[in-house]
Amino acid sequence: MPEIEKTKESATAVALLIDGENLTPDAAGWLVNRASTMGPLRFRLVFGNAGRMPGWAEAPGFRLIHTGVGKNSADMALVIEAMALAYGKNIDRFAIATSDGDFSHLAHHLREKGHRVLGLGEAKAPPHFRRACTEFQEYAGAKPQIIAPAMTTTPSDKALRGWVVTALSDASNELTIQKLGPLISRTHGVRIASTPHKNWRRFLEKYPADFQCDPTGPDAKVRLVKKAA
Repeated sequence: MPEIEKTKESATAVALLIDGENLTPDAAGWLVNRASTMGPLRFRLVFGNAGRMPGWAEAPGFRLIHTGVGKNSADMALVIEAMALAYGKNIDRFAIATSDGDFSHLAHHLREKGHRVLGLGEAKAPPHFRRACTEFQEYAGAKPQIIAPAMTTTPSDKALRGWVVTALSDASNELTIQKLGPLISRTHGVRIASTPHKNWRRFLEKYPADFQCDPTGPDAKVRLVKKAA
């Protein structure tokens, strides 16, 4: 059987390589979901000038590779990393997240070596990049943000827990506690200060079986507790 026709069972792992100067972190959740359809997602790497894309530096679950200010430095770093992974890290499948047609040569080369290549980009992605990939999926943009009206009644703990679980799931199971409050407020019209709990840490620590909190500090994070199988 030709190498390019490897079955899903024989695949080892997936690498998600993101052109961070071409796609915004609004696409982070969608990119992870799409790349994960190919198999276990081992690498989530974002390439670009860190000073020009602070949103990616704050995106949970991704490793930002700062490429400096040189022309095409992000493109070159992504290609170099892809080659290193393809030849030495037991990676079988690649998701290349960009709308830049310059990555067509990389996609062609990876496919010639027997790797499956999933292209992930916006409508502006050129036809030659789409054709170079095994498959291409188009990102339609982030959903419009809905600002909920303020609630006139105090929500139950069950409702609060459900909202936090949903927020964490949408953020790859990790958020800073500092960002959690504004997110819940925008989405559900609730300020934790108006509830008996008064602050989010006090509420989250009531449910250690559901939530794990970092020690105090402005960058402290909350995560979902993994349930035993």
